[in-house]
Formats: sequence, C-alpha cells, structure tokens
Amino acid sequence: MEIRRAESDRDLTGYAQVWNSITPSEPITVAETKRRLARQPWRLYLVAEEAGRIVGSGFAGRTDSAERAFLAVRVLPEWRRRGIGVALYEVCRPHAVELGAAMISGRIAEHDSDSLQWAANLGFAEVGRDVELVRELGDEMPAAPLEGIEIKELTAADHNAIYRIAVACWPDMATPEPMPAPPYDDWAYEELRGPVVFGAFDGERLVGYAALVTRPARPDVLEHGFTARSQPPRPRDRHRTEADAARLGGRARLPRARHLHAGGEQADAGDQREARLPGAACVDSGASRRVNCRRL
Repeated sequence: MEIRRAESDRDLTGYAQVWNSITPSEPITVAETKRRLARQPWRLYLVAEEAGRIVGSGFAGRTDSAERAFLAVRVLPEWRRRGIGVALYEVCRPHAVELGAAMISGRIAEHDSDSLQWAANLGFAEVGRDVELVRELGDEMPAAPLEGIEIKELTAADHNAIYRIAVACWPDMATPEPMPAPPYDDWAYEELRGPVVFGAFDGERLVGYAALVTRPARPDVLEHGFTARSQPPRPRDRHRTEADAARLGGRARLPRARHLHAGGEQADAGDQREARLPGAACVDSGASRRVNCRRL
C-alpha cells in the first residue's frame, strides 16, 4: 500500500471518488479541490493506493479556531480493517500539529457505527451532533413585510458592511470553543460564492444578512449559509430573522443557539440547511445526522 499527497489529476480524481462514495450528501469536485488548494496550500490531501486502485483518502487543514485542525479519513468499505485508515491518520495528525493545532476534530455519519468505534479507539470523544435538513422548493410564498425593516438584495458595494456584521456575530456560533471570523478574503470566498445575499436594513443601516451559497458538485442545490444580525435580540429582530430565513427557504440562526455553515471537509462542523431549486430531487429522504468528534 502507498500513501501519498494527492497532487496529480489522477490522485485528486481518486480522492473525490472515495469522498463522494462515503459522503454522498456533501459531494466535492476535482476543480473545486484544486481551487481551494491553490488558495490555501497548507491543506493536506492524501490518497491510499492498493493494487493500482485508490481505496482511501485523508485530509488535514485549519479551521476558524486557531487551536483546532479538521481531519477527515475515508476508506472504501470493502478495504477496511486492513490498517489503511490508521495509516492515513498517522500522516494527517503530524500535519495538524505543524499547523499549530492543539486538538483535532472530525465528523462521522451517525449510522456508521464502525467508524464511530474506530475514532473512539484513537482517543476521539463526541462533542456534538449536527442535523442537516432538506427542503424541496416549489411555489414559495413571499415573506410578510416587516415594520421598519426592508429586506433587499445586496451588492458588492455592501461587502465591507456585511463583513463587519460577520465579525461581530461569528463568536456567537455554537462551537466547542469561541471562534473569531476568518480573514476577509477567506470569508468572502466561502460566504459570498452563491447567487444572492439578502440584507435587512433599518433605514439606511444594514443590520443583518443571510446568503444562499452553491455546492460546486450539486448545481441543483443551494445551501442556506450563515445568517447574522448586528444588534441584541428584540421581538422585532426575531420576526425579521425568521422572515429573512423564510425568504431564503432555510432556517435562521437564533442568537447562541445554532448556526448554518458550508459543509464537507472544506469547512468546520455546523448545522446545515439546503434550499433546493424547483424540480430538484432531494439529496436525502429525511434528516442527515453527523457526529462531531474531537481529540486533544
């Protein structure tokens, strides 16, 4: 068996195939992986090859938390129990240390009892669970008007104001430890890559925003991204946020309760909501649950 960095088109294709086979609800593409690696060369992508076939993959990279790295190991089911996953992990873990991490985290599907036990054997402990919900879009009713608040589409001229709200609200996310907002360029790449961002205005002042973001491997799917507001909750704020979410076809983040975030190995763990275009088929017949694990 050979474990190596995924750098060639063949290796990156094999990496994506393994990932998508095991994590079909969060598919990735070779093109998007290349773009991420070009922007963030500290990302480590590994493949495990046996008998001329790529049968496993590994990933290690930074998260928004300065002290925590994200790790993902995937092995095709028919190739498990041969030490391939541990071998990938033993390469990923030192890389996480080199990135300055004091702990590593990952996610496992709730129904994958073998992988949960594998992680526990390596010293990981469960710290939380995520539920991904899918909604089929059709004839959507427009949101009810809000007194004193106007919700409208934002433009590039609003990006700095949006980022100021993100910086203020990012630490409110329900994560194992507080996380500062990422640098502007990284934030914009992840949060503004979709077709539209809506803003809530109190007069001329932007007081909240929510975005739809794309999943590169699923052009028929849109994900309800991070939703934030810039001021303490009042009754009117709660109605505004919920109405904004209804307009997007997703679920809003209420203060210090839950958050919406891009998924897959590209991002840190978080609750997710997919808004779907008319005529799209559901990714899952029901809710998709993932267990978040962490090791010090």
